[in-house]
Amino acid sequence: QPQARILIICAESCTLHFRKTAEADDLLSTVLFGDGAAALIVAPDALHLPYSLDWVAQHATLVHAPDEMSWQLNDKGFEMKLSQEVPLYLEKHIAGAYRSLMEKSKGKKPDYYAIHPGGKNILKAFQRAMELSDDQIRHSYKVLRDFGNMSSPTVLFVLDEIQRDFLADKSLTEAWVFSAAFGPGLTIETALLKLSK
Repeated sequence: QPQARILIICAESCTLHFRKTAEADDLLSTVLFGDGAAALIVAPDALHLPYSLDWVAQHATLVHAPDEMSWQLNDKGFEMKLSQEVPLYLEKHIAGAYRSLMEKSKGKKPDYYAIHPGGKNILKAFQRAMELSDDQIRHSYKVLRDFGNMSSPTVLFVLDEIQRDFLADKSLTEAWVFSAAFGPGLTIETALLKLSK
């Protein structure tokens, strides 16, 4: 159904991770994660909005590191494993995913970076690997500061911050966005998006 409009909803109750222990993984998940929900409509037209966000290309990377990030449901509840090595894995592999997408952009550099703020060390790893300033990923830092890591909705919060900046910038009629998120496995999902007024 190429003319269909599709509602996508991401809702996460990350406070389910809360466990009253002194284990490093449990403390980290309690401090870092928050509950959140976001929604978007995927459509073949602009829906009469003052802007559109078009999907140009995507690239997925699977890094075999199942012990670095995982979720388990067991008798103790919802148990999370989040290793301190995750930022190092991301730093090592993100540049290749970025280069793959940039080959499809016809040489156009991103105007914005929508990086999933999995934590401060993860954002720093992205910055080192891609040589980005704090200002270039300010939207990710803002979402991390205001809401924490909400798992799947988090990158949509970052994209919402970016579209607000884009609409407020009268000098831009279009902008390219490089987006990256990650999850257990370790999976790295990247996309090249185009904002237009």
